[in-house]
Amino acid sequence: MSTPCIRTAIAAIGLIVLAGCGGDEKREQSQKEALEGVLSSFSDQASNPKTLKVYFSDGKAPAEKDLKAYQNKSYMVTKEPKVEGGIVTARVKVMDEKDGKELGTFTWTFARNGENWKIESAPLQ
Repeated sequence: MSTPCIRTAIAAIGLIVLAGCGGDEKREQSQKEALEGVLSSFSDQASNPKTLKVYFSDGKAPAEKDLKAYQNKSYMVTKEPKVEGGIVTARVKVMDEKDGKELGTFTWTFARNGENWKIESAPLQ
């Protein structure tokens, strides 16, 4: 058997093994993964503060002028969040997108609104 054939056979076996390990089952997303998805989308939309209001629970969004503070930053959940009743508390590391400098790690809170997570509080200080 030639080397390319061996590589193909090994790859095929690997795919079969992976398919047998819950390939058809839906894995439940962790709280951390769910919030990281929200924060990634939040960061992508931060260039337009008007669009950021949709990420906050009703009545929880900062004033539009204050939403500009969230621009040019990236956000990352640092460890698995704590769930207390209907509120999830997470430590969120904030980084400057321009130079990669860490701006701090802050405690943010989130609440589920139907199928979506919404930000309850998102301090940057």
